[in-house]
Amino acid sequence: MLYLRRFSLPGQGAEASFLARDSENKRTCYGSRYPFGIFLSRKVPPLTFEPITILCGGNGCGKTTVLNLMAEKLKLRRGAVFNRSSFFQPYLDLCEAETAGAFGAAELENSRIITSDDVFDGLLDLRYMNENIEHRRKELLEEYIRFGGFPIIALSEYDEQSAYQIVNGIYHTVVSRDIVKRHRINKQDLFDRVVKYIIENMGKTFSANSISTFLKSEHRKVSVESIYNYLRWLEQAFIIYPCERYDLQGKSILKTQEKYYLADFSLKYALMGYNRKMLDGVIENIVFLELKRRGYDVFIGKNDTKEIDFVAIRRDEKIYVQVCVQLPEKSDREVGNLMEIKDHYPKYVVTLNDLDVGIENGIKIVHLSDFLLSSQW
Repeated sequence: MLYLRRFSLPGQGAEASFLARDSENKRTCYGSRYPFGIFLSRKVPPLTFEPITILCGGNGCGKTTVLNLMAEKLKLRRGAVFNRSSFFQPYLDLCEAETAGAFGAAELENSRIITSDDVFDGLLDLRYMNENIEHRRKELLEEYIRFGGFPIIALSEYDEQSAYQIVNGIYHTVVSRDIVKRHRINKQDLFDRVVKYIIENMGKTFSANSISTFLKSEHRKVSVESIYNYLRWLEQAFIIYPCERYDLQGKSILKTQEKYYLADFSLKYALMGYNRKMLDGVIENIVFLELKRRGYDVFIGKNDTKEIDFVAIRRDEKIYVQVCVQLPEKSDREVGNLMEIKDHYPKYVVTLNDLDVGIENGIKIVHLSDFLLSSQW
């Protein structure tokens, strides 16, 4: 989009005329009339713009001055201060700018100049954040668990209700509107109910048949074929990710009773509200997404009658992961299921309880934050 068509600096005559009549210029206290005189020897023609325009030149040739003049002429917002003198505004008044029709009040409100100082300040802020992230790690993890990872939420300061309202808007835009419109779904109420069932059962095994059977109990009729279509379209829209079961003994992928995880678990909060009973599923979802992000193929492990939350495979690497809010006092399911796997690949239990952390019979029990931030497993 083109917003600025043309920008002109004052010529030699205009500069000379102003300086000759300006009473301020006659004072001897000024060592410089910047930016007067900067561009006279360079004979800068009127600048015409394309959607992307690059100003190039050596150090000190006036590139930054031109950018500052354009920004001030257009009244753009800015962060960092810039070099200006008592003569800057009079020089600016002599400049001319022609904006495009697309540059209105709304565009002006959302426009700003970004300078090298802004970038440098941003890097310093990022460095400060990184230096302090260790102290805020627990707080940041809790925020992530409560609010999810949508950038618009993570980079702003919203309260819980506002955050979930925004996520609900994302859900209705992508799911209830875009998918329904693109695939011409006639029975949107049935589609919405299937989606809600999937979100409610995040991280649980189910099938298209089980969804169809459940809906029949609510006196709703939808074919298994339609449910398969709904699942496929949700995958294509990156709303859900399937996680198939993997038979550790037969070393084969099983085609039934897979699980689905959400691209962002805050979708569940937006539809159902938040409560602590969801934590086990949410932590599973977080670990699943991290494994996928690092390039692993992720499966549910089936070892005879025992289940492993995740078997993650990447080329010749493999890791086994169990996930829990805290280790149960009267059960060794998390550690015990891993101990029954007779190979030497890394095995982890990921927990939210600091007091559970350690090593038990060769199984590493790690806090969720350490698991997420570890450079390698």
